[in-house]
Amino acid sequence: SDESENKIKEANKQKQIIEEENWVLKRENEKIKNEVIRIKKKFGEEQYDQEIQLIEQKEKEKEDEISELKKQIEINRTENIKINEELQRERQEKEKENKKVQILEQQKNEAIEKTRVTEEYSRLLEQQKNEAIEKTRVTEEQSRLLEQQKNEAIEKTRVTEEQSRLLEQQKNEAIEKTRVTEQQSRLLEQQKNEAIEKTRVTEQQSRQLEQQKNEAIEKTRVTEEYSRLLEQQKNEAIEKTRVTEEYSRLLEQQKNEVEQEKIKSEGELKKLNEQIKWMKLPDDLLKKFGEDLMKPLEGTKFQKKKTLLLLEKDCEFLSLALIDRKDDDGRKRVFQSDVIEGFINVFQNYELNSITRTYSLAFVNLINPSSDEIKLLIYNKKPYPGLIRLLKHTDNLVASDAIISILIILQTGSKTTPESDPHPHYETIQESDGIKKIFALFQKNGNKYSRDRSALCIGYLFKAREITDPIMRQEIIGHLKSLLNDSNAGVKESGKQALKYLAQNATNRSEILNEQELNKIEQDLKYPIEGTQEQQKNITQRQETDLLLLSLILEGRNDNELRKRIISSGVIQVLINIIENRDLKNISSAHVKIIYELTNNTNDEIKMLLAEKKPFSGLIRLLEHTDEYVQFLSINSIYRILEAGANSSPITSQHPYFDSLQQSGDIERIFELYRKSTDKSDKEKALYCLCILFRAREITDPIKRQEIISHHKSLLNDSDAWVKERAKDALKYLSQNA
Repeated sequence: SDESENKIKEANKQKQIIEEENWVLKRENEKIKNEVIRIKKKFGEEQYDQEIQLIEQKEKEKEDEISELKKQIEINRTENIKINEELQRERQEKEKENKKVQILEQQKNEAIEKTRVTEEYSRLLEQQKNEAIEKTRVTEEQSRLLEQQKNEAIEKTRVTEEQSRLLEQQKNEAIEKTRVTEQQSRLLEQQKNEAIEKTRVTEQQSRQLEQQKNEAIEKTRVTEEYSRLLEQQKNEAIEKTRVTEEYSRLLEQQKNEVEQEKIKSEGELKKLNEQIKWMKLPDDLLKKFGEDLMKPLEGTKFQKKKTLLLLEKDCEFLSLALIDRKDDDGRKRVFQSDVIEGFINVFQNYELNSITRTYSLAFVNLINPSSDEIKLLIYNKKPYPGLIRLLKHTDNLVASDAIISILIILQTGSKTTPESDPHPHYETIQESDGIKKIFALFQKNGNKYSRDRSALCIGYLFKAREITDPIMRQEIIGHLKSLLNDSNAGVKESGKQALKYLAQNATNRSEILNEQELNKIEQDLKYPIEGTQEQQKNITQRQETDLLLLSLILEGRNDNELRKRIISSGVIQVLINIIENRDLKNISSAHVKIIYELTNNTNDEIKMLLAEKKPFSGLIRLLEHTDEYVQFLSINSIYRILEAGANSSPITSQHPYFDSLQQSGDIERIFELYRKSTDKSDKEKALYCLCILFRAREITDPIKRQEIISHHKSLLNDSDAWVKERAKDALKYLSQNA
């Protein structure tokens, strides 16, 4: 501040005056010395020398003190210059804010008052100094009378020195006070600046708070207004919605009434059309048609042609009446006549070139669509010889109708016996050398339709029976495998079923799944899903076909040697890598179905072998799959492997897989499936898996512990016997921990 600067200037000025006075004092002392020398000569040198030595020693000490004082003064001056420069910079920086420091003005004034007191004190010291100088002057005047005034001079010198020392001390104290004052000024200045900054921040915050408050008030007002408008619009919308819903309800009611009338009308119309169709084929006409079909084709060429044209016309009427009609009662009317026997007669005895597709198509429409009961009735009429004869027809369409008719009857026949039993129609077909002729149709360079149905027929006929002809076995099985990738869902499913039937025989099974095939599947599964969209689709389709083949071979079979072969191959390890790392959207039920089938209908040894491949991380990852069937397959596979692990050790011991599953966080994922799944079976399996894992081990989470135990207690009264037994086992496992 200006006052502090003025104070320092005044102190420097006083310091300069003191220095000048000290110089004068020194000169006066020199004069005294000269006078003393003169007196010494007059009064005696020895005595005087002693006194003088003492005086000189004191003067030398005084000079040293003065010299030291000058050095200190110079240091203080340098520091004062630095302080002045610093104050100058601070003053320049804070001139703009001095108006805002009214609160600190009082402290500043007190500092100024202290400075004024210090200056007043310095003035008194100066006055004392002048008095000392005056006394020194008097001493010099009295030195001429050394003997009389020597003691007074010495005393006065001592007094003067003491006064100088006191003055010097007072000067130092003044300088120290000045320094303290300056330091206090700096502290006050710093406090002032901090107070100013705090005041500025506080004012800014106040302004911001006020602004926010105003904005909040405005927003509240706008929101309330908007809410009022929204409420008004909502009420209007509700009213409009109510009116619209009422109108929609009325329209929907009218629409439903119209639809009901339409359905009723269509049903009546359809029924009327069917009645019209069957009216066109009354019982007497059907009987006549059957009788005509049973007659031998005799007469002249013209008569034969006329007979054939009439029969074809009747076949067309029959097809028109039967096509897409699921009316077993109507078909039974046909069976009560001799129509079926008539068709069989035509197929067995007419010349092949005289049998047009009109006959074969009418027979197909007669057996499809129909119930299994109707198809078995047809089988009892022994249609195979005639149908097998048609396989050599030059018209591929007639041959196609014949092979599909054979397949339809064979499919129904396969349902009448267990899967592990041979097909009941095998011998009947063989009586007409049917298998050889069906295989000949397959080998014929005909259409895909006939080849597919021929292969399916042989696949069904050799259900649980070895295809002894190695060429037939290789070609038929190879073609059936290709059908697993067919675009026609019905053909694909039939191909899968045919392979399952063939796999009931060990020789056929070896052809379906040999080491070469396993290696091929392993290599196919290693292909990453990359490339164009079409390429990715082809890779995915090929992999799923391979997995489908594995699955159908395993499905329902209690063959542990086969399972060991598959587990020991590289297929399972590649499959586990896929379910661990591949994007979930690119993993289907086909991938996990293999592991599911490996753990199904088998012993604990197989499950333990599978556990050695470490499938848990991948399987538990699939619990987050969006496909509930994938979740079902995964949790059941996990459950079976965990159960095998539990069976491998005493009930009082902890589960061998717990630590690895706990470290990977998989136990928590199983619990999440229990909480999230909407499927009761999956929830029960997930919770039971947790109980197996926590066998003889504390469930440290009290909430989970209570939830798991309470849930299993509630299952003790479940209507499902399996669930009830598993609940008992679960509580037994958990009770191993006290």
